[in-house]
Amino acid sequence: MEVKDIFLTIIGIVISVISYFLKGVLGDIKEVKNLTYRTKTKLEVIENDYINKIAALNQKFDLLYNAIDKLSNQIEELNKRIK
Repeated sequence: MEVKDIFLTIIGIVISVISYFLKGVLGDIKEVKNLTYRTKTKLEVIENDYINKIAALNQKFDLLYNAIDKLSNQIEELNKRIK
């Protein structure tokens, strides 16, 4: 074997080893990318749910405030009638 053949064999082996590890890394990157998309989708759903719940709570607080205001007015009227 000549030096050229040995050199080409070593370069081939090095490229094969690098390709093997690169393939594994790229597979891991694809898995992480898919997991990221799924997590992002779930986060968006949770965020929308949270916003909807906050909006519903705000509506309930507004209704409660109005009911308490009406009740307070009625109590004041009753107190005026009693006196």
